[in-house]
Amino acid sequence: MTKTDTYFPINRLILAFALIKLLIHFVANSHYGIHGDELYYIALSKHLHWGYLDNSPLVVMVAKTSGWCFGKSAFAWRILPSLISACTVALVGLITKDLGGRRFAISVACLGMICSPALLATSYFLQPVAFDIFFWMLTSFFLIRFLHSKKQWYLHSAAFSVGIGILNKYTIILYAMALLLGLLFTTQRKFLKVKSLLGALGICILVSAPNVIWQLSHHFPITNYLSIVSNHNMYPGAGEFLFQLTFFHGAGMAVWLAGLCYLLFDNQEIGSYRFLAIAFFLIVVALIVLHGKIYYGLGAFSVLFAVGGICWENMLERFKHLPQGLVISLIILTSLIALPVVLPILPFNLTKGYIQLMRRYTTLTQPFRWDDGKLHSLPQFYADMLGWQELALKTKKACGQLTTEELNQTVIYTDNYAVAGAISFYLPKYASKIVSANNSLILWSPPALNQQNVVYISKESAKDIAALANSATLVGTVNNADASAMGISVYLLSNPSSVFKQSYKAARQRFLGFSDN
Repeated sequence: MTKTDTYFPINRLILAFALIKLLIHFVANSHYGIHGDELYYIALSKHLHWGYLDNSPLVVMVAKTSGWCFGKSAFAWRILPSLISACTVALVGLITKDLGGRRFAISVACLGMICSPALLATSYFLQPVAFDIFFWMLTSFFLIRFLHSKKQWYLHSAAFSVGIGILNKYTIILYAMALLLGLLFTTQRKFLKVKSLLGALGICILVSAPNVIWQLSHHFPITNYLSIVSNHNMYPGAGEFLFQLTFFHGAGMAVWLAGLCYLLFDNQEIGSYRFLAIAFFLIVVALIVLHGKIYYGLGAFSVLFAVGGICWENMLERFKHLPQGLVISLIILTSLIALPVVLPILPFNLTKGYIQLMRRYTTLTQPFRWDDGKLHSLPQFYADMLGWQELALKTKKACGQLTTEELNQTVIYTDNYAVAGAISFYLPKYASKIVSANNSLILWSPPALNQQNVVYISKESAKDIAALANSATLVGTVNNADASAMGISVYLLSNPSSVFKQSYKAARQRFLGFSDN
C-alpha cells in the first residue's frame, strides 16, 4: 500500500465514487415527470406474478417495494434504480482493484462509468436496464474472483447472479453463454470442471425456476413477444449500429476501448482475462444478428471500464509527461457538455434552449432520433415523461360524461401500454376498467369486449374512429408538442361495432400467439 493509499484507502475511494453517482441522480430524479415505461411497471405492480407476457418479474417487484417504502413521487420510484446503479460503480472499482489497479486506475474506471452519457440516461429509471447492467457486472465480478481464488463458492455465486438476472431480463442468458464460450476459447478453460459447471447450472435453474414455470404454464409468451418486437423495431443496420455502439459512451469510449485493446493485446496478467473481450464481441454479434437495441448490451461494457482504468494507469506510468489530472479533467468536462441532454438536471425550458444550441453548432442527431426513425426536438426519454397527466384529465372528463349506470357498462381501451399505465396511476379509481390487447395488460383484460360504452384512447384519426361505433365523440387530445403523447385522443364510443370487437380479438390473439376464446 502506498503512502497516499494510507491517507485515502482504496475502499473509501470506491465508496466515494458510488456516492457521487447516487448524488447526481438524486439531484435530477424528481424533474419533468414519470416516464411512460415506469407508469407501465407501476401498473403491473398491482398484479404481482412470477412472470409477464413481455418482461420478467423483478422490476415489477421493485416497483411494488418502492411504492410501499418511499411513496409515489417520481423521485421515490427512482430511488432503488439509482442505488443499484451506484452499486454498479462500486463493482467496477472493486474489479479494477482485484485486477491490480491502484487509485488512478480506479478513478478512471469509475469516472468513465459515471460520466458515460449512455449510463447516465439509463441508470435511474424504474426499468430493467439499470438492474440488468448490475447483474451482468456482478456475474463478471464473481467470475473474476473465481479465477483468482479457484474457490467454487464464487462460481456458484456467479450462477446465482445469472439466475436473479433472468428474473429481471432474459438478455443475461446471452451474456452468460458469451462468458462461457469466451472461457472455452482461452487457457482459463482448465479451471472449468464439468461437475462444477453442472452445479452452477443447477443453481441458475433453481433460482430462475419460478419464472420458467410461469412461462411454461402460459405457452412461453416471451418468444412471441420477441418476434413482435423484432418486426416493429427500427433497426439502423449493422454499420450504423456499430457506429452508435462505439460512441455511445462519449468520453468514456477512451476508457472502455482502452480496456478492450488491453485485453486483446496484453500477454501477461491482464491478457489472462481475454475471455472478457471475446464475450464482448460475441454479445455485439448477437445483437446485430437479433436486431437488438444498443442498450441491451450495456452490461458488457462495464468490465471493460475496469480494465481500461488499469490500461490508462500503466500508460501514464510510462509517459510521465502526461499528467493524470488532464485525463480525469477531460473525462469530466466532456461529460458536462452532454449532461443536460441525457439527464434532467436543468429546468425544462433551459434544457430545451441548451439542446437547440447544441443542435445548431454540432452535427449531433442520434439522441433526438426516436423509435419511429424520425428526428425530434427532444430525446425520446424526455418526451416520454411528459403529457400523461394531461391525458388522464381528458380521460376523467370522458368518464364524467357518463351516468353511474352507463359507467358500469364502460371500459377504458387503449393499445398503448404507457397510456394504460398513466390512467392506472393518475386515475386509480378507474384502474379496474382499463383494457388492452397488448403487453401484459392482456392478463387482466377480457377475451371479448361486450360493453355498451368504450372510452377509447388512440392516435387514430377521427374519420377512422367514426367507423368503430354507432356514436363516436371526441373528448380531447393531448396538445403538448414536447410530449411523445402528443396527438393521443380520447373518444367516447357508444355501442361499438362488430368490426371494433373483432379487431380487439385479433390483436389479442396476435400478441398472445394463440386464441384464448
